[in-house]
Amino acid sequence: GMPISRAVSKYPDAVLLKADIQRYKKMFGRVISNLEKISPSVEEDGLGKAYIDMISLGRLYGGDAKVVSRILDAAPDFLQPRVGIAESKFPAYVAAANSLQGRAIKVPKGPVGVTNFLSPFSVDMLPVSWNTIVALHQFKIHTMGDIVAHDIGSLQARFGYEGRRAWQLSQGIDTDIVVTPKKEYVISEYVLLPFASSYREVLFAATDTLLRRAYARTGLKGRYANSFSLVCSITGDSVWSKEVIVKEPSGSASSASFSLRSILAEVDLPGPIEDV
Repeated sequence: GMPISRAVSKYPDAVLLKADIQRYKKMFGRVISNLEKISPSVEEDGLGKAYIDMISLGRLYGGDAKVVSRILDAAPDFLQPRVGIAESKFPAYVAAANSLQGRAIKVPKGPVGVTNFLSPFSVDMLPVSWNTIVALHQFKIHTMGDIVAHDIGSLQARFGYEGRRAWQLSQGIDTDIVVTPKKEYVISEYVLLPFASSYREVLFAATDTLLRRAYARTGLKGRYANSFSLVCSITGDSVWSKEVIVKEPSGSASSASFSLRSILAEVDLPGPIEDV
């Protein structure tokens, strides 16, 4: 959380290296994909951090130790993967961040066990603003145990919502659940026209064919589509495309066709289309 300018002024001999964020995201995306093969409930929380709902995984894989082994294998060794197991997300994060490379730490169950576990760790690990962290240290509040020793009312009066949040998390009071993002399901279909044409009815016939094929696929049965991307090759090596987002998601080829036709009826084609 420390601003880069503050870090450089504090450590003037530091060397700044430009991060290849796109490469990091691609690499971590592969790790997330591997984790999703272990559990359907995986939440990515920025680069390098993910939460997994482990309920019932122990029975599925034959114990927590085997689950942890599978999780650690999901990331290459040079990323130094670590695992934390707890009844809520924040204690699990603290445990993972403080475990050894390729190892796991399990937080004791129950309010007392969690509070005692978190007590010696620095307030720097709390998900609050950098200014709040600095202010806590100025008030001689250096660990989560120091926070718990204070009254929640005084902390909230001084730091507002972040003070209350810090007090709760320092005792493992975390009601956040593992949120699995909805997956975007993409289907592509293609048709080559028997002859190039700039008539709108030919385009309608082609889209109807593609929609019937798409909705006949097993992956789209019982699902609804709300976004359509139409791409056509135009005679003369040019490409024309149209993005259509419908207000009411379509659950059948006929309803999708009705929506597309009503929108495409107002569109002028730039030339004869050869494929869709």
